[in-house]
Amino acid sequence: MGLVTETAIVCKDYAFNVLKEKRVYSIIRYNDTALQKVTIRNGMKIIII
Repeated sequence: MGLVTETAIVCKDYAFNVLKEKRVYSIIRYNDTALQKVTIRNGMKIIII
């Protein structure tokens, strides 16, 4: 696992477990395919608006 993936996992876990958030969003550029892959590996889904 890379540093970006590990950081994303820790941030998501912190938001849900410590801050008790019900939803977490990852805002990324539509053409950033590398970050889209990290988002998917992190168990999040991509919504393009």
